[in-house]
Amino acid sequence: MLKVLGALLVIMGCTGFGAAYREDMKQVLFNTRSLLMILELLKSEIAYSKATLPEACRMSAGRMVEPFRCSLLKIYEIMKTNRGLPFDKVWRQEMGKCLQTVPIGKKERELFQQFSHNTGFADNRMQIKALEQYCDMFAQSVRKQEENMENKAKVVMSMGFISGIFLTIVLL
Repeated sequence: MLKVLGALLVIMGCTGFGAAYREDMKQVLFNTRSLLMILELLKSEIAYSKATLPEACRMSAGRMVEPFRCSLLKIYEIMKTNRGLPFDKVWRQEMGKCLQTVPIGKKERELFQQFSHNTGFADNRMQIKALEQYCDMFAQSVRKQEENMENKAKVVMSMGFISGIFLTIVLL
């Protein structure tokens, strides 16, 4: 009886490990979508409200989840105090801190931080073009992650269950 109970616990534990890994993959996808949403909101605020990048950060912050909201507001506050820092440096610093705390792919992390380097701070048209370009890149990344997610999730869950059965056989 105890062996059967132990076997079930091992199988459930391995399956649970697979489920946790699947949830991590979902979180990475959610965060990538959030980054895409930030870029789209910034583009919208610049194009339609004729806002500057710092103002667009403040306006977009209200529609974002944490930790992105705080980072966008912090960028606005730093730029508002006019410390003489360029937007690129402030963006990289604050978003670098923010992205360290969220699970996301290395490629997406670097790409998101590079965005500010390719915008003309005073030229709205240049900012919109750069944002469109980065939105396209992030949209492609989201599509790839979504395509891979379904297959990988099935494989991870299957491997978790199979490894549980294998471990049970080995331990018995």
